Amino acid sequence: MPSFAFDSGLLVPTVLGRRTSTPLTPELRRALRQYLLDVVDVDLLPISWSDEAEPVLTAMDPAGQAVTAIVVDSIDGVGLVRALARAGETAASSWLAIASRHPGGVDEFRRAWAAFRETRPAGAQPGPQLIVLAGAVDPEVLAATRVMHGVLVYSVDAREGSNGEELVDVSAVHRPTVRVLDHDVVHEPEQLALLADGAAPGALVALAPPAVAGDEAPPIEDTAVIPPVVPDDAGDEPSIDPQLVAVASLVGAPIGIEAQLDGQVRTGSLQADGAVLVDGAAHPTLESAAARIGGDPARAWSLWQIAGFPMADARDEAARAAEEEPAVETRSRRRRH
Repeated sequence: MPSFAFDSGLLVPTVLGRRTSTPLTPELRRALRQYLLDVVDVDLLPISWSDEAEPVLTAMDPAGQAVTAIVVDSIDGVGLVRALARAGETAASSWLAIASRHPGGVDEFRRAWAAFRETRPAGAQPGPQLIVLAGAVDPEVLAATRVMHGVLVYSVDAREGSNGEELVDVSAVHRPTVRVLDHDVVHEPEQLALLADGAAPGALVALAPPAVAGDEAPPIEDTAVIPPVVPDDAGDEPSIDPQLVAVASLVGAPIGIEAQLDGQVRTGSLQADGAVLVDGAAHPTLESAAARIGGDPARAWSLWQIAGFPMADARDEAARAAEEEPAVETRSRRRRH
């Protein structure tokens, strides 16, 4: 439960003081936004705050999941639904739409994201998608947070220290205690008991039956690596998928891509010409790259991700950009004439 002294627009860690009834002033809300990553226990890459009366933060977690955060004076049921709707809109946005919110544009976001991911371990699990800091939390919201996963609500109390300074106490309200999986309710303590030693919360662990003495373990086939298919005529190289070429042009390839399969993170690289490099082999289609790592080729565009978003999003953005180009050229010619 971190506590901070609010002094001259700055938040400084301190000890608790006497609680006051002072609401969150505009200055305090502004400071909480500025120091948001210091007062909440969530690892995020901030992208941008929206320009509105109640600014909304768009961020990314190490798993490439879009996260929404708000700081408000109070939150009730209506406000929570409004915040959930905003978070849902952000989660449904394409990777390019979110990247374009970065003050430096898509290129600067790409560099910031690459630097952020390089300092985080591979295979990070997604965290909350909505973070709310509020000076007053309605009882309905408190009750709802017991069963709401993907949402973190923090209560912010203004306090007066012994020396008269203004203190800020930030604490998370009830964490969810139950989870619904395939229509079955799983209590959180039971779920945590199933985790293997060292496994991250939220990870699904397969428990193998104990080995019987004297029995030989069956050989384990390495399905993660599939030899590339060599065409009958080695002289005729398959052409690169035009959709990959369009995506490479859109995102400014070369750029890294990754896929999560069987609890492992497999990496590759989208080249400037649209080819996909995986395990040192070049693939002309994303489907063959998915087969290379043992994935389902039919799900290749959702399996492989770029900057934390499915490649299907980038493909759709490239297609829309291609449709808009003729219209832009037509307007330009009309203006010249």
